[in-house]
Amino acid sequence: MKKCPQCGREYDLTMSFCLDDGSELLYGPASMDEPQTAILSQSGAMSRGNAPSESSTRMFTTAGADTDGGLRSIAVLPFRNIGGDAENEYFSDGLTEELIADLSKVRALRVISRGSSMRLKGSDKDTRTIARELNVRYILDGSVRKAGDNIRIAAQLIDGLTDENLWADKYSGTLVDVFEIQETVSRAIVDAMRVTLSADDERRMEERPIADPRAYDLYLRARAKFMQGNAAALDRSIELLKQGLAIIGDNELLYAALGYTYYFCFKWISKLDQSYLRHARECMEKLFELNPGSTHGFTLKGLLSYSGGDIVESVVSLKKAVEIDPNNSEAMLWLTIYSEYFEGSRSEATRFAEQIHRLDPLHPSSTLVRTFVYIYSGDLGEDPIRWVERGLAMDPTSPLAIWLAVIAKAWCGKPDEVAAHADRLAEIAPGWVYTEHALFLKHALRDEKESALSHYSPDFEVESEHDPHFALHVAHCFALIGDKDRALDFLEVSVKKGMLNHSFIGKWDPLLENLRNEERFARLIDEAKRRMDAARPMLQQPL
Repeated sequence: MKKCPQCGREYDLTMSFCLDDGSELLYGPASMDEPQTAILSQSGAMSRGNAPSESSTRMFTTAGADTDGGLRSIAVLPFRNIGGDAENEYFSDGLTEELIADLSKVRALRVISRGSSMRLKGSDKDTRTIARELNVRYILDGSVRKAGDNIRIAAQLIDGLTDENLWADKYSGTLVDVFEIQETVSRAIVDAMRVTLSADDERRMEERPIADPRAYDLYLRARAKFMQGNAAALDRSIELLKQGLAIIGDNELLYAALGYTYYFCFKWISKLDQSYLRHARECMEKLFELNPGSTHGFTLKGLLSYSGGDIVESVVSLKKAVEIDPNNSEAMLWLTIYSEYFEGSRSEATRFAEQIHRLDPLHPSSTLVRTFVYIYSGDLGEDPIRWVERGLAMDPTSPLAIWLAVIAKAWCGKPDEVAAHADRLAEIAPGWVYTEHALFLKHALRDEKESALSHYSPDFEVESEHDPHFALHVAHCFALIGDKDRALDFLEVSVKKGMLNHSFIGKWDPLLENLRNEERFARLIDEAKRRMDAARPMLQQPL
């Protein structure tokens, strides 16, 4: 059995966190005086990689400290739309998201993010199972009935350990009353969990990010479109957000949503349209005008800095976003990914990976990111393969998850599996630049130069200018088919744009083996070292 170091309660071996206080569970006696190891969900396999530094047995583990600081933990399940009108699904989903946002303002709570909560929509799992999978003590469940402007909300707070109903209530009103109802529900939950609010907590909970119910409704509709992720839906999201701004004028949350939408249009829809970046920057600047301490502003700045080639500024900004809001899972995810590009970042990247897993345990990205913590620290054995398989199993139709599986398995020496994933990607996302890269890589690993080059596109150069990770992968392709000059061209872009993990690219990356005797390669590694040394003072600022 596992035991909590704080309360001493024993738990099922499958659990990682105490349902009472959020502490990481320990094997053996729950004494803080004895050396223990708390294992974070299924890690601990021995490393078979070639990195000479930290042992893989310490990856995603910590000594028996209360790493959640005694936070109480809660998940808000997707509120059910019971009005019979599917068109109102956006409202029940939006209410779920807003309650998560409200509770996240309380520093004494660890709140599961929207990504994991929404994956339980329609689930028939019982409360105890959900609590165990999410490693939380409390579950908020509820329903919404919306008819025109009239709304009726029912909610209940459940103890995930005992299945006891701790609190329940119903509220009726109109859209005008929705903000008061949200705040009332959030405060009732906090009271039922016996959490004492600080003055800052009180102030944050009293804030109403969008005070006008018409603009708020437009915001919820826009968020629903944003989550669909396709070009038409993102364009519609932009229209709805602009309508909201036309109603109430400058607003931090509307500008944040608009900035994110523009940025993800650029990142995933078309990097050829630079206007997306320009509009996203304008939104970021507006956010800082409205609130110099905006967590959304710093998140957006981190994303824009990355695409602009300033990886150091990106990580510094994302750290600031998480410092302002420790429950900012968006910033934490990107912080985990980008920190891997730096030399000697394994322990910090591991810490960030653990934090994003606490906030968003059911989202595939929170699992897939662990794959690359291993790989960028030189472990190219079975450990990263296990993590990528788990992440892919969580969303087997996600083009991005499949592409990441292609990359991981190429690095770990599994060309047949690379081919299978690349072919699958071609079926579900034909013509996508990442699909073409996967097919290029598939043929390059087979030394099929002509077939490989048939998948090369000038879009690779545009993509690489805004993503050092992608530039590195294009360098792999050309290195594998023996075109060293073009491989070094893309590797130069990768280093210039922020790939400063010189030990990985210089010694451990097997796909660059053809380049290691080249004088230009040695110069690029020296450049990466120089840039890394210059960046270190800024990166060492604590989170």
